[in-house]
Amino acid sequence: MDLKKKFAIGFVIYNTGESSLDRIKMISDENFDVFIFDNSPSDSRLRLLASINDNIRYFTCGKNVGLGFGLSVVCSNAYFDGYKYLLFFDQDTIFTNSTLEFVSNLIDAKLSLQNNYAVVCLSSKDLKSSVSDFEIFNRQLVISSGSIFDLCIAQKLNWHNVKYFVDNVDYEFCLRAVNSGYKLGECTAVPDFDHVSGQEDKEYLFFRKKYLLRQYPRSRLIDSLASYFRLFYYSITSKNFKYFFILFRSFSISIYGQLLAYTFKINPLIKKNHEL
Repeated sequence: MDLKKKFAIGFVIYNTGESSLDRIKMISDENFDVFIFDNSPSDSRLRLLASINDNIRYFTCGKNVGLGFGLSVVCSNAYFDGYKYLLFFDQDTIFTNSTLEFVSNLIDAKLSLQNNYAVVCLSSKDLKSSVSDFEIFNRQLVISSGSIFDLCIAQKLNWHNVKYFVDNVDYEFCLRAVNSGYKLGECTAVPDFDHVSGQEDKEYLFFRKKYLLRQYPRSRLIDSLASYFRLFYYSITSKNFKYFFILFRSFSISIYGQLLAYTFKINPLIKKNHEL
């Protein structure tokens, strides 16, 4: 089975580690076409890797221009190279060749027969349950990492919004897709897929509830707040009031998480007391 004919794989990279490079080498060795946008081109490792592997397409603007721009570049170039689907991963998302085989079979079993999913995200949360293979559940919001983009639909939506730097690039795409009549999906029984372990988040116990938290720097907090307010405005002006409340709930959870992260940062006794 020639998996590479069914979909391309994309990354937007910033200060990548060795484990990410190893995964890129792995999929390159499997002869997939890999589309990479590099937001930290001063590190020459990716550029060198691309120079010795014809199936790695390397792009950069020479500086960090953000996730929205990078996603637009990798998706559009895969589309104009003749691909209908692109599987996108964050650089810290863990996967194996079994994950890629699953995606290939998912495309054959479901996506090739249904042309109304703008994006389907992957998850392993139901891997050991009775959920049947390749079942797609409709969702209201999905994240970009571990997602299969229908590039024909992405082209109709004019790709990702380059005005969104990092936060809510995915949610803005979801809102435009839903407003245009497309669906969002999730497949929840994906083997060897892990979007959590490679992240920098730390686990805290607070009032007997576990939280994965990471303190954002001030610049990212400002970007996150600004992106949410843009989404609020767009959801109201597009008269999608349902999504206004969905996004407001996400905003509230995000703010609560940052409040906890900053509290734990400045007062480690809170963390210590609640870990006992």
